[in-house]
Amino acid sequence: KAYKKEAGLDHLFFSVIDTKHKKGNLLWIDSADQKVAQAAFKGKNTEEWLVLDGVTSRKRQIGPAVQKAIEAK
Repeated sequence: KAYKKEAGLDHLFFSVIDTKHKKGNLLWIDSADQKVAQAAFKGKNTEEWLVLDGVTSRKRQIGPAVQKAIEAK
């Protein structure tokens, strides 16, 4: 949260890709990020991240979906 505030970022996400099982894990920083992540994807939700089956590309799948969800706000 401190880095997000210090850098003046609206949203900050981390993604961890499991190439063996072909899924991504999208982690967020706060509730604003959580809303964007949930709007971008219909994944298995936990309190701190989404499990995204079949999502392995941050550049082709995660980035565009997050951008579209932010623009739709």
